Amino acid sequence: MAQTRLKQLREEAVMTVHELAKASDVSDDTISKIENGQRVARPSTLRKLAHALDVSPQELRLPAKAEEPTLAGKAEAPEEAGPARKPLAPLYDGARKGIEMFCDHWEHLLETGDLNRQSLEELRVGINSFNPVVDALVDAELRDLSRRHHEVTGEPLVYGPLALRRKFGDKASLAPAVDRYIGVCLKAMRARAQEAGADPEQDADVINLEERQKTLHSKAS
Repeated sequence: MAQTRLKQLREEAVMTVHELAKASDVSDDTISKIENGQRVARPSTLRKLAHALDVSPQELRLPAKAEEPTLAGKAEAPEEAGPARKPLAPLYDGARKGIEMFCDHWEHLLETGDLNRQSLEELRVGINSFNPVVDALVDAELRDLSRRHHEVTGEPLVYGPLALRRKFGDKASLAPAVDRYIGVCLKAMRARAQEAGADPEQDADVINLEERQKTLHSKAS
């Protein structure tokens, strides 16, 4: 099942076998054999391919979609490819609003000083749980921007979180909200370290957030 659906999804994403191999860390030969029905993909391989194509592993297990017949003598309308076929803008808009609500809430509490050691510790746990979600949303939007750029200009797709942020970070709608989010988290974790009588600049959470901030602001040289 995945063999035939994989090829369709790859072509819809406007990716060659080699480009998908680079994005998924699955070899060209393996992808070709899966697409041609010569190999059944292992679950770990399906997860890698699904992540690179921005789909769920379950979608890769579906049978290939049947092609719609076209009328003879009538030009076939081009199908939208890649991110244009998915209404992702509302997802990013909702994520941005959620991040801003988080920032509004905690900025107010930090400014009023209405936080104690326990609440700051609970916030630390929440931040560490929330960070991977924020990263996943940012990476998804950057991959979409790379695909759209590829479709318009024909330039090669960009791979890797750092390369994507350097090239498309300023164009991402989530970037300002995530920048603000990291700033609020940094302020909160510095306050938590001080409450615990520790040096904020030696605090592991502060150091981690500062590194995330540097990565977010990294530009192409």
